[in-house]
Amino acid sequence: MPRARRDLPLSVRLAAGAVLAQAAAGIAGTGLAILLSLAIGWRLRAPLLLVAGSILVCTSLLAGFAGLLAASLGLRRALPWARPVALAAQALGALAGAAALARGVAVGACPLLLGAAVIAALSTPAARTALCPPRHRAPLPHPRPAPRPAGRRAAAPLPAAAAEPHRPEWWELAGFGLPRPEPRT
Repeated sequence: MPRARRDLPLSVRLAAGAVLAQAAAGIAGTGLAILLSLAIGWRLRAPLLLVAGSILVCTSLLAGFAGLLAASLGLRRALPWARPVALAAQALGALAGAAALARGVAVGACPLLLGAAVIAALSTPAARTALCPPRHRAPLPHPRPAPRPAGRRAAAPLPAAAAEPHRPEWWELAGFGLPRPEPRT
Protein backbone atom coordinates (compact mmCIF):
# COMPACT_ATOMS: atom_id res chain seq x y z
CA MET A 1 0.00 0.00 0.00
CA PRO A 2 1.49 3.38 -0.93
CA ARG A 3 2.49 5.72 1.80
CA ALA A 4 0.70 8.99 2.49
CA ARG A 5 2.25 12.10 0.98
CA ARG A 6 2.82 13.66 4.38
CA ASP A 7 4.94 10.70 5.41
CA LEU A 8 7.44 11.35 2.63
CA PRO A 9 10.51 13.46 3.36
CA LEU A 10 10.48 17.06 2.19
CA SER A 11 13.26 16.38 -0.33
CA VAL A 12 11.15 13.73 -2.10
CA ARG A 13 8.09 15.99 -2.19
CA LEU A 14 10.12 18.89 -3.62
CA ALA A 15 11.79 16.62 -6.19
CA ALA A 16 8.40 15.25 -7.23
CA GLY A 17 7.07 18.79 -7.64
CA ALA A 18 10.08 19.84 -9.74
CA VAL A 19 9.81 16.76 -11.96
CA LEU A 20 6.05 17.33 -12.32
CA ALA A 21 6.64 20.94 -13.39
CA GLN A 22 9.27 19.82 -15.90
CA ALA A 23 6.95 17.18 -17.33
CA ALA A 24 4.03 19.59 -17.61
CA ALA A 25 6.19 22.24 -19.30
CA GLY A 26 7.65 19.63 -21.65
CA ILE A 27 4.21 18.28 -22.60
CA ALA A 28 2.88 21.80 -23.22
CA GLY A 29 5.95 22.78 -25.26
CA THR A 30 5.87 19.61 -27.32
CA GLY A 31 2.15 19.99 -28.00
CA LEU A 32 2.80 23.56 -29.13
CA ALA A 33 5.63 22.34 -31.38
CA ILE A 34 3.30 19.79 -32.99
CA LEU A 35 0.66 22.44 -33.63
CA LEU A 36 3.24 24.88 -35.02
CA SER A 37 4.72 22.26 -37.35
CA LEU A 38 1.24 21.49 -38.67
CA ALA A 39 0.37 25.17 -39.12
CA ILE A 40 3.66 26.14 -40.74
CA GLY A 41 3.63 23.06 -42.95
CA TRP A 42 0.10 23.89 -44.07
CA ARG A 43 0.90 27.54 -44.68
CA LEU A 44 4.12 26.91 -46.59
CA ARG A 45 2.69 23.89 -48.38
CA ALA A 46 5.65 21.86 -47.18
CA PRO A 47 6.02 18.28 -48.30
CA LEU A 48 4.02 15.82 -46.26
CA LEU A 49 7.07 13.79 -45.26
CA LEU A 50 8.77 16.86 -43.76
CA VAL A 51 5.73 17.68 -41.66
CA ALA A 52 5.25 14.02 -40.72
CA GLY A 53 8.91 13.75 -39.69
CA SER A 54 8.70 16.77 -37.40
CA ILE A 55 5.46 15.44 -35.90
CA LEU A 56 7.11 12.05 -35.34
CA VAL A 57 10.01 13.65 -33.48
CA CYS A 58 7.64 15.76 -31.40
CA THR A 59 5.46 12.75 -30.63
CA SER A 60 8.46 10.78 -29.35
CA LEU A 61 9.37 13.76 -27.16
CA LEU A 62 5.78 13.85 -25.95
CA ALA A 63 6.01 10.17 -24.97
CA GLY A 64 9.23 10.89 -23.07
CA PHE A 65 7.62 13.72 -21.16
CA ALA A 66 4.61 11.50 -20.42
CA GLY A 67 7.04 8.99 -18.89
CA LEU A 68 8.56 11.78 -16.83
CA LEU A 69 5.06 12.74 -15.69
CA ALA A 70 4.44 9.13 -14.64
CA ALA A 71 7.75 9.16 -12.74
CA SER A 72 6.79 12.33 -10.88
CA LEU A 73 3.44 10.83 -9.90
CA GLY A 74 5.26 7.67 -8.86
CA LEU A 75 7.57 9.73 -6.66
CA ARG A 76 4.56 11.29 -4.98
CA ARG A 77 3.21 7.82 -4.19
CA ALA A 78 6.67 6.53 -3.12
CA LEU A 79 6.80 3.83 -5.78
CA PRO A 80 10.28 2.30 -5.94
CA TRP A 81 10.53 2.29 -9.77
CA ALA A 82 10.09 6.07 -9.99
CA ARG A 83 13.41 7.06 -8.41
CA PRO A 84 15.74 5.59 -11.10
CA VAL A 85 13.55 6.98 -13.90
CA ALA A 86 13.57 10.47 -12.39
CA LEU A 87 17.32 10.30 -11.70
CA ALA A 88 18.08 9.26 -15.28
CA ALA A 89 15.88 12.01 -16.73
CA GLN A 90 17.49 14.63 -14.50
CA ALA A 91 20.97 13.41 -15.38
CA LEU A 92 20.16 13.77 -19.09
CA GLY A 93 18.70 17.22 -18.46
CA ALA A 94 21.79 18.27 -16.52
CA LEU A 95 24.03 17.00 -19.33
CA ALA A 96 22.01 18.92 -21.90
CA GLY A 97 22.27 22.04 -19.74
CA ALA A 98 26.03 21.60 -19.39
CA ALA A 99 26.36 21.16 -23.16
CA ALA A 100 24.34 24.34 -23.74
CA LEU A 101 26.48 26.24 -21.25
CA ALA A 102 29.62 25.01 -22.98
CA ARG A 103 28.33 26.47 -26.23
CA GLY A 104 27.66 29.80 -24.56
CA VAL A 105 23.89 29.54 -24.18
CA ALA A 106 23.03 31.02 -20.77
CA VAL A 107 19.64 29.30 -20.66
CA GLY A 108 21.49 25.99 -20.15
CA ALA A 109 22.08 26.92 -16.52
CA CYS A 110 18.41 26.31 -15.67
CA PRO A 111 18.24 22.59 -16.56
CA LEU A 112 21.73 22.08 -15.16
CA LEU A 113 20.87 23.57 -11.76
CA LEU A 114 17.39 22.01 -11.63
CA GLY A 115 18.75 18.59 -12.56
CA ALA A 116 21.51 18.85 -9.96
CA ALA A 117 19.00 19.93 -7.30
CA VAL A 118 16.61 17.06 -8.03
CA ILE A 119 19.46 14.53 -8.11
CA ALA A 120 20.70 15.85 -4.76
CA ALA A 121 17.18 15.73 -3.30
CA LEU A 122 16.62 12.14 -4.43
CA SER A 123 20.06 11.07 -3.17
CA THR A 124 19.54 12.04 0.47
CA PRO A 125 19.41 9.16 2.95
CA ALA A 126 15.81 10.02 3.86
CA ALA A 127 14.76 9.82 0.19
CA ARG A 128 16.57 6.54 -0.33
CA THR A 129 14.93 5.09 2.75
CA ALA A 130 11.49 6.25 1.65
CA LEU A 131 11.79 5.11 -1.97
CA CYS A 132 13.71 1.85 -1.66
CA PRO A 133 11.61 -1.06 -0.47
CA PRO A 134 13.04 -3.12 2.38
CA ARG A 135 14.44 -6.44 1.35
CA HIS A 136 12.87 -9.22 3.28
CA ARG A 137 14.82 -12.39 2.95
CA ALA A 138 13.81 -15.47 4.78
CA PRO A 139 16.72 -17.26 6.39
CA LEU A 140 17.82 -20.22 4.38
CA PRO A 141 17.15 -23.52 6.14
CA HIS A 142 20.25 -25.51 6.92
CA PRO A 143 20.07 -28.90 5.25
CA ARG A 144 20.11 -31.80 7.62
CA PRO A 145 22.67 -34.46 6.94
CA ALA A 146 21.23 -37.72 5.67
CA PRO A 147 20.94 -40.35 8.36
CA ARG A 148 23.65 -42.99 8.01
CA PRO A 149 23.27 -46.58 8.91
CA ALA A 150 24.70 -47.62 12.26
CA GLY A 151 28.15 -49.17 12.21
CA ARG A 152 29.30 -47.58 8.95
CA ARG A 153 31.65 -44.68 8.77
CA ALA A 154 30.70 -41.65 6.78
CA ALA A 155 32.40 -41.40 3.43
CA ALA A 156 35.04 -38.74 3.02
CA PRO A 157 33.65 -35.64 1.33
CA LEU A 158 34.46 -35.28 -2.34
CA PRO A 159 36.52 -32.33 -3.52
CA ALA A 160 34.49 -29.45 -4.91
CA ALA A 161 35.52 -30.19 -8.51
CA ALA A 162 34.37 -33.80 -8.30
CA ALA A 163 31.16 -33.08 -6.39
CA GLU A 164 29.65 -30.82 -9.05
CA PRO A 165 29.04 -31.87 -12.64
CA HIS A 166 31.10 -30.08 -15.23
CA ARG A 167 29.31 -27.02 -16.52
CA PRO A 168 30.92 -25.70 -19.68
CA GLU A 169 32.00 -22.08 -19.61
CA TRP A 170 31.08 -19.58 -22.31
CA TRP A 171 34.41 -19.95 -24.10
CA GLU A 172 33.95 -23.72 -24.27
CA LEU A 173 30.45 -23.28 -25.68
CA ALA A 174 31.77 -20.81 -28.23
CA GLY A 175 34.39 -23.28 -29.38
CA PHE A 176 37.41 -21.52 -27.97
CA GLY A 177 38.34 -24.42 -25.66
CA LEU A 178 38.02 -27.17 -28.27
CA PRO A 179 41.12 -28.62 -29.85
CA ARG A 180 41.67 -27.45 -33.39
CA PRO A 181 42.32 -29.92 -36.14
CA GLU A 182 45.84 -30.03 -37.42
CA PRO A 183 46.38 -28.22 -40.71
CA ARG A 184 46.88 -30.49 -43.70
CA THR A 185 50.30 -30.41 -45.24
